[in-house]
Amino acid sequence: MVKSMSAPSLPRSFALPRKLEAHTKAKSSTISASWTVTDLPALPAGYILERSNVYVENESQEVSRRISNFLRLESIAATFDDEEKNLLTAETNCCLRFAVRLFADSNMVVVEVQRKSGCSFTFRKVSRAVLSAAKGIKNMAPKRRFTLPGCIQRDTREQQRKRTESGLKIAVNLLQDDREDSQMLGLESLEQLTRSPDCRVDVAKVVLSGECLCKLISLIKANRLEISSDMQERRSLLLQRRALEVLANAMGTLSETGEIGSFLDSASSLKSRCFLDALVSILKDSPSKPFVADHAARCTQYLSICEEVGEFLRESKNL
Repeated sequence: MVKSMSAPSLPRSFALPRKLEAHTKAKSSTISASWTVTDLPALPAGYILERSNVYVENESQEVSRRISNFLRLESIAATFDDEEKNLLTAETNCCLRFAVRLFADSNMVVVEVQRKSGCSFTFRKVSRAVLSAAKGIKNMAPKRRFTLPGCIQRDTREQQRKRTESGLKIAVNLLQDDREDSQMLGLESLEQLTRSPDCRVDVAKVVLSGECLCKLISLIKANRLEISSDMQERRSLLLQRRALEVLANAMGTLSETGEIGSFLDSASSLKSRCFLDALVSILKDSPSKPFVADHAARCTQYLSICEEVGEFLRESKNL
């Protein structure tokens, strides 16, 4: 009368074969042209597929080409493993990291997309788009826009200013904290504030002055030679990336209003040799860190209006 119980589902780390577990230690390189996979490994027995998967009736070369073309058109950075040709790791400009694996099963190509880190809601949209591209569906679903109903009362200009000042104060306090989690929350808040249409100029002036500017520059110039683990390196790189984005957004706002020149005259730390060397070093590593280099290039563009900065960049041999 007692029925036999089915074996519990194995965790991914147990279900993966030894070859797949070691992919993080293998050397990776940036994709320059197209992801070409000729011989696909068979789907291992006991391998638990993610829910974001699809079976495609096509050749592996065609499926991999569709995926790589989609990533290129959407400006998603992608790397492939030198040992595992069926594995691709990608990263979006919003810090979402995911992996794409291809397997062969019953004369079909299995495409699996797995989230590594980042926003799960964004991953849901990106993974669906990747799977659609693998099937040959080119048109992505249009972005849904939600508008506030007319019955909801809008905030006045004064209310918006007070709310922005309160959020800015909290963000700066979090940024000054010694813990990396607090610093990340502060940077994410500053990123939203510098992109918000409300009181952007006031936020930019606070970001480019005082202790906030000093902290941002220290995060950008942070020495990463003593980092021991991949996780620490990833978190440190993410802090640097967020700090560069906040700084670039603030300088971009003042550039639109024509006030960037006066602020750069008083902000000597932005024109210091040490900070400029850090920007040049980031630009030099652009193939491996494209999105970090993108924000560094934006900062360099706004700083180049100063004659001394432009002369330094022209004389620099690192670019």
